[in-house]
Amino acid sequence: MPTRFWCIVGAAVSVAGLSSASGVAGFVQDAVGGRIPNAEVRLISTVARVVQYRTRTVQDGSFKIEDVRPDVYAIRAQAPGFREEMGPDLIVRDGEVANMGKIVLQV
Repeated sequence: MPTRFWCIVGAAVSVAGLSSASGVAGFVQDAVGGRIPNAEVRLISTVARVVQYRTRTVQDGSFKIEDVRPDVYAIRAQAPGFREEMGPDLIVRDGEVANMGKIVLQV
């Protein structure tokens, strides 16, 4: 009986210790709606004003940054041949993937 008790308690502790991952997702496109692959996307802390996370878009212009600490971030995107653009501030909440939607880059 004591062995079964410890197994149940151990399982409860490991499940309680898990936390949901937070993240940011979206895509980068040009002014006429064409998706831009390999664009750099950066999340910048609005408090510290430093880049906290960065990634590149994949072939279809989408991006996803995982394991993002909950906070408020400015988001910037750039690609060769386009001007750098800044999206609106983004709130990342614990356990949620914030959908940035689209970031439109201008030539």
